[in-house]
Parts: sequence; C-alpha cells; structure tokens
Amino acid sequence: MKEIPSIATKPTKEELALLEERVKKAGVESFGNGEIYIGDGWLAHLNKCQGNMHLLLASGIYVDYSEFVAESCLCEWAYVIDLDENIFEVHMRFQRKKHDIGCFARRGPGEEVLPGLYYYPVKLLASYGFDCLPENLEYEF
Repeated sequence: MKEIPSIATKPTKEELALLEERVKKAGVESFGNGEIYIGDGWLAHLNKCQGNMHLLLASGIYVDYSEFVAESCLCEWAYVIDLDENIFEVHMRFQRKKHDIGCFARRGPGEEVLPGLYYYPVKLLASYGFDCLPENLEYEF
C-alpha cells in the first residue's frame, strides 16, 4: 500500500495507469473512464472506491484519515479491523452529544458547525468477532 500525503495531491499519469491496472485485476472493468469526479486530485479517483473495501484494497493507495472520525457531521461511517483482537467494528455518524462509546470517543473536543451546534466523534454501533461476521451490514435509524 502507498500512502498519499494529501487527497488534494494530483496523481501522475503513471500512478493513474497503475491504479487502473490494479482495479481491473480486481475484476472491475471500468474505473471511471477518465472522468473527473471532484477536481483532479487523489480524492477524485479514490472517491470511486468509497464503500467498496475490496476495490480500495486493490487500488493499493490510502490516505491517512485517522483524524476524520472526530468530525461525525462529515464522517458518516468508520470501520475498524482490529487484527490484534480479531474484531470488526462499525462506528456511526451524527453524534450531537459527547459520549464515551468506542475507541474514537476522546478524539477532538467536537466540531462547531453552526453557532451552538456541535458534532462529536463517531460512536461505536456494533462489534463482531471474525468468526461471526454478518453477511450483510444494514442499519436503519
């Protein structure tokens, strides 16, 4: 895996060709057809992987978003794969109250999005052992 320092960084033509090759090997015929999703930085290209862990891993690219979980207004979902404990965790969005549930609870003081309106880090919703992973993750709120 290659870490990209910023999602605003523009990939080179060679990096884009390698990305296209990797996702085709993963079984995806077309990875954007040269379209630009949002600008022309890595965000535009990695956003096409959103919600598809297989495709994201196949891309071989990642951006360190570890602080993004503190912004539950923008970070809708966070997934943690804990290889030490053999656990898969699902963390949820829109936390309007301070909480102490999950590994991200103490990240950041909360983000004031409007005067008096704060959002706190994502909150643990579910935790699964590797031996009892659900086949389909669907949550309704």
